[in-house]
Amino acid sequence: MRALFFTTPLFALLSGACTPPPDAEANPTWADVEPILRGQCNYCHGATAQKTGSIGSAVYRLDFYDLESCGDAAFAMSNKALAQASASLFTSDLTIPPTGDRPRMPPAPAVALEDWQRETLLKWAKNPVKGPPPADNKPPFMQVQKLPVSADRSLSFTAVTDDPDGHSVVGVIRVANALFRMDRSGSFAVNIDASAWPEGSQRITATLCDGWTQAQFDLGQVVIKHSGR
Repeated sequence: MRALFFTTPLFALLSGACTPPPDAEANPTWADVEPILRGQCNYCHGATAQKTGSIGSAVYRLDFYDLESCGDAAFAMSNKALAQASASLFTSDLTIPPTGDRPRMPPAPAVALEDWQRETLLKWAKNPVKGPPPADNKPPFMQVQKLPVSADRSLSFTAVTDDPDGHSVVGVIRVANALFRMDRSGSFAVNIDASAWPEGSQRITATLCDGWTQAQFDLGQVVIKHSGR
């Protein structure tokens, strides 16, 4: 029994190591492609793409196919080449060159893509469709902290956005005629100039998007009181 106790975990480990990699889908959609990009490419081509995923003035963000279904949340990003517009680059960046060297992307020292991952991306690049969302896709969510009851010259609070499925999130917060943009998931120190707003109550709303669906939030209201007037 003692020997069995030690060999059973080893057997399970060896069995898992022998599991063959998945096959590339014959006609992959964005739901097949996005998890690969999220795990292998978006360290550079995600929220930090302005610094880590750009060529000249072109910024390549691959964590969103497009923002057509995002409504107001699409205002969070501008002048970004998203995955749909960047698909034509996949063939040149992911094809193994005649020399047999590794493809251009992802560059060393990053780990090269597995064959099934590369094949999935190359097949999708030939017909870069979005397709339906994952069957169990959940909407993004947000939390608000330190939201004041009243404000004078500025409105300040903390907003935190996230997604249960691990997708990237973009969104906007609207108050009066002001728009606060959130071009990534995570925590934001919201600070909005309220000096020109009339006194009285202002409703605070937000729209988030994970690339598939919008989520609307009513964050409450704030009373604007200008001192010294």
